[in-house]
Amino acid sequence: MSEEVTVNVKLSDVVRFANPASLIKALAEANNSTAEHMLRTMVHVFGADEMRRACETMVNELPDVEPKVSKVYRKVTIPITADDWELFPIDGVDKAAEEMTEALKEAMDTFVSAVNDGKRPVVAFSFVENVFRGTMEKNGRFGAFDTEPRENFRYVMKDLAETMGVRV
Repeated sequence: MSEEVTVNVKLSDVVRFANPASLIKALAEANNSTAEHMLRTMVHVFGADEMRRACETMVNELPDVEPKVSKVYRKVTIPITADDWELFPIDGVDKAAEEMTEALKEAMDTFVSAVNDGKRPVVAFSFVENVFRGTMEKNGRFGAFDTEPRENFRYVMKDLAETMGVRV
């Protein structure tokens, strides 16, 4: 069983016995006022040149990572990954998730256009759901036609309708 212990120390004492790189990492986890105070203390103790070198070293050591893809489209959070869609984790599922996300975006665009053109929201929703069903069937071997992906589609469309001030 772990026990939480609180220790009070002066920040300047911690900075003196740490290296700039580890302290910069701590900044990322600190709240804004703590981070600002810590940074000022670090510059005072280590000097601006040492801090600059530490930052440059850290940037060069950062792993290459894929940028996070936005999960918001038309002011609504949408599923984009196989996990988001709750698809089966088998080979080819990432491509299926991409196809479903693109089909969802098309359905959202079509729904917005139809409602803006005067179609009843319920009719527009039924139409785009039927069109989207084709993508679900195409990717059925990944579980795309199961309850979870269908409900994900419906939740997104209901959220979209709410942003437009209509009901489906």
